[in-house]
Amino acid sequence: MNDLIQIINDNYGIIAENIELISDHPGSKVYLATSQTGKYALKKTGLNNHGEKDGELSEFLSRNGINVAKFLRTKTNGFAFFDEHFQYTLQEFINGEQIPLNTASDWFMIKTAQTLGQIQNVLRDYKQLNKAQWPSWLLSKDPIAQNEPAIIAKIEEAKNSGDTALAAALQQRLKHIRRISGFNIELDKLTHVNSHGDFYINQTILKGKDLYVIDWDGGSNLPACNEVMMSFVYADPVCKDGIIDIDRFKPYLKEYLKYTELTNYDIQMMPYFTYCYFCFCGFTPPYDDLSDDYMQIAIFSDTLMNWLHDNVDTLSAELVAIFQD
Repeated sequence: MNDLIQIINDNYGIIAENIELISDHPGSKVYLATSQTGKYALKKTGLNNHGEKDGELSEFLSRNGINVAKFLRTKTNGFAFFDEHFQYTLQEFINGEQIPLNTASDWFMIKTAQTLGQIQNVLRDYKQLNKAQWPSWLLSKDPIAQNEPAIIAKIEEAKNSGDTALAAALQQRLKHIRRISGFNIELDKLTHVNSHGDFYINQTILKGKDLYVIDWDGGSNLPACNEVMMSFVYADPVCKDGIIDIDRFKPYLKEYLKYTELTNYDIQMMPYFTYCYFCFCGFTPPYDDLSDDYMQIAIFSDTLMNWLHDNVDTLSAELVAIFQD
């Protein structure tokens, strides 16, 4: 860790007395650095050049009343620095509470919906962020054509090796791919907004009554309907059982709509889009190598997709009936 302590001193003039790894995921590591001036989060990623963009975005959000972990500027006044292989950023460490998946209180649920709506409202006055990389392929037929043969091959491989549990899990995923193949979501008709890009309970820290939003790497311009339902299902305790309770989702969506407008088409397509996202942007079995937090997400996603397989049409119709203009 001494090399990281030296890196912080060289680039920020901060003398870290201790540094420890607190998060280790594919593509990124986060270290807690402690010094006499405070605590900081050092993020180490690949050479993706997100650091400058994320720093500028966080600075804008902070100026406009959104609670974020502020980026520190380097000695050269940038938000990131690089070595031969990695990019580094240093942010203030938010000493608060991370609420586990599907354990949010009713107060926290409303606070989350409010925060997401406020973020998107504030970012109307920001330059248009890059288009999210996933919607164009997510909603085309290409994922169906590409994934079905691959899944079938994996099923046969699992059967041949005697792994009946994996074969069954992959068969379930194939069922969802075929269900989704009948959807017709017109991307251009969906309301697009600047947003976080991956807003859900694991990207928030509660400090007192203030909700801080972290990890802005995915900040982009995307369909608004995605994050509102995604953030709900990962927070709501009832959803843990693989059920979207419309009576619980209704106040959540109403709070969000105070800040961000959605059309009838957005609301109609919201459950279908969420189903597609889970199927193609999540994890595919086997899950053996996933970290504990990602494993929890993967298992939850499978449970919810099974419910959506049978209930997505009804959920969509009920939402339209409640929230139509």
